[in-house]
Amino acid sequence: MNNPHPKRPAPLNMRMDHEPGFIVFDADGHAQFAWRDNRTDCFFSEADGTLLLDVVAATAWTGDSIH
Repeated sequence: MNNPHPKRPAPLNMRMDHEPGFIVFDADGHAQFAWRDNRTDCFFSEADGTLLLDVVAATAWTGDSIH
């Protein structure tokens, strides 16, 4: 993605060059960062890659750059 104003957030309509991450919540209300397998729709922990079986809610997030 090429943000013409790097000091400002990218507009929401700009195309991202990477998949969004997710913040997922389990039944106990604990939140963690995760990624989703697009083929299976399963969520996996960003921290250690384990399959997350108890996700009850998720919200996508992305930035205008990755590292």
